[in-house]
Amino acid sequence: MFAGPQKACTINGIRHALMRRPGRFERRLLLALALFSLVPSLLVVGVGTFLLRETVSLQATPAGWERLAESGQALLERAEASGDSALLAASARHREELSVSVLQAQRWGYVNRRILDVLPWVAATFLGLLGILAVRSARGIARELARPINELVGWSGRVARSEPLPSPDDDEFVAEGEFAILRASFRTMETELEVSRQRALESARIRSSVALARGVAHELKNALTPLTLGVRTLKRKNSWDPEERETLEVIEAESARLEALARAFSQFGRPPEGTPSTIDVGELLDHVASTHLPHQVEYTLQVEKGLPEIHGYYDPLSRVFANLVLNASEAVGEDGGDISIDVRRTADEEVEVCIVDSGPGIQEEALPRIWDPDFTTKARGTGLGLALVQSAVHAHGGRVAATNRAGRGAEFRVVLPINGVGTVSSAPPPATAQTGQPGPESVAREMLPL
Repeated sequence: MFAGPQKACTINGIRHALMRRPGRFERRLLLALALFSLVPSLLVVGVGTFLLRETVSLQATPAGWERLAESGQALLERAEASGDSALLAASARHREELSVSVLQAQRWGYVNRRILDVLPWVAATFLGLLGILAVRSARGIARELARPINELVGWSGRVARSEPLPSPDDDEFVAEGEFAILRASFRTMETELEVSRQRALESARIRSSVALARGVAHELKNALTPLTLGVRTLKRKNSWDPEERETLEVIEAESARLEALARAFSQFGRPPEGTPSTIDVGELLDHVASTHLPHQVEYTLQVEKGLPEIHGYYDPLSRVFANLVLNASEAVGEDGGDISIDVRRTADEEVEVCIVDSGPGIQEEALPRIWDPDFTTKARGTGLGLALVQSAVHAHGGRVAATNRAGRGAEFRVVLPINGVGTVSSAPPPATAQTGQPGPESVAREMLPL
């Protein structure tokens, strides 16, 4: 039952040991390569020396030539005693040749004995040189093999500590083959782990914000219920002078704003309700822009021809684009400005919406926080507008991003998958349903200061 934790501990122990002593692997590899080259060389040199020694020993023995000389000398003496002139001449020639042969054999015997004396030293020297060459070659091979492995071991420690990997420009050597694949895989893994960590942090932050938002919504609703009833009761009286009635209307308007705020808080982080339908994003943006942008603000809407419909929830997407359009309108100011809306299909079977304004842009230090539900740069802002935009887009399986333009203005980019949400009903949704097309006033009631 403890096999899993024990295995994990063993792997971690090995990894930490390698990280503490990165040279040990290279030394072990060097030893293995050196032994792999030296042991066969030692065997070959040893066997060759033994065979050569035995062969030289056989040739270095002059006993045969000495016995031959003795027998030949006896034969020559008998031939001389016979007195035959022809036999004497042949005996003289044989004596001369025998003397030369015996002398040559003695010389070779001397040389062979010297070879036997020197052979061990020659073999030892040759083996030493071979060992030096083997160790040097093994060291180079071990270094080349251990360097990328030590690098990957170090990278695994960096990944475990959530530290960034060195950039490709800082690589100490050029990896080839499998090591290049491993290096690329490590960098891909680091990127994916970083994305996963960021998603986990984002999910934790959103869960915390959702819990806080719903708690605030509950408390606001509890406080607003008697306040709203009291204002309505007071308005039924006709004895109020104009100044007092104006005060009541201000209280009623602020109560309505707080009620919308509480409703937005309660909806934050909650998945869309109802049945998804087919939505023409171009028509939706045309409707939102024409009903929410002031007349003094000029805008252009460009929709790619043949743009496919997406599967999604109409009301949440209406609020998403209405929030972004109103945000762009506030950015360009009351004096008017330019807003461009571009809708196109991407290569990944997605619909991309780009909303660009000619306003002052977003402060660079505020860009990372604009999606936080508690962050706003406006005096009467709630900080929920863009948070609700992000929540609704994520609920559709899409993504949203904001950047500053190089010249002037900000750009909000919403990407929605074409088949991102559930099963779509074939019949058009009713106008009052969650998926129906709301009127301008119904969408406007859900807009919050960003």
